[in-house]
Amino acid sequence: MSSGPSNWWIILITGGQLIVAFLQWRTYRRQAQIMETQAGISRQGIAAQRRPKFLIREMILSELTDEQLRITSVLANAGDARGAVIGSFVEIQSVIPQQWRPQEAPPDANVMGNFALESGEQRRWTFGSAVGPGTAINLANAQAVQQAHGGQDPGLMLGVACYLRGFVVYEDEHGIRRRTAFFRRLNVGTWRFYSLGPEATDYEYAD
Repeated sequence: MSSGPSNWWIILITGGQLIVAFLQWRTYRRQAQIMETQAGISRQGIAAQRRPKFLIREMILSELTDEQLRITSVLANAGDARGAVIGSFVEIQSVIPQQWRPQEAPPDANVMGNFALESGEQRRWTFGSAVGPGTAINLANAQAVQQAHGGQDPGLMLGVACYLRGFVVYEDEHGIRRRTAFFRRLNVGTWRFYSLGPEATDYEYAD
């Protein structure tokens, strides 16, 4: 009969130990969940810092007829994440510099088509633009003038230049959209389109 109270004490102590063990387990579990959440936030932050960056390179006039210009270029992903083209637009104008005005892009324009570039990947693409016979004549005259004058800018001497403007819209895996815009002028001596420099920052940039 004397062992009865001691058994109750044993039961109480054991129960207390179980309660303490349960509270400790719940505390550890909460700490583990907090650490896992913080690790997830850190991973998301690192992923958010990784981004694609599309650049336009090597714009070359590859073909010229009385009715069309064909231009070959390279689109490169210089970023450290995958990106996908979802929109693109190109326009060509052969005018005197004072007459050049940007044309409005059609809704949902995408002359390049839909495709993706991995980090470090590039893709060559060719596009054509309809022109009138006057453009071909102007370019031929400009080329003759440049050859005769040792590489001077024929656009300045003839007052006529061939301008190419456009943009590429792309998005990353998180749906964030960015734009790369370009504005170039043709050098008829090399058949390449070159940036106009600081004066074209409104039309040549990369987000």
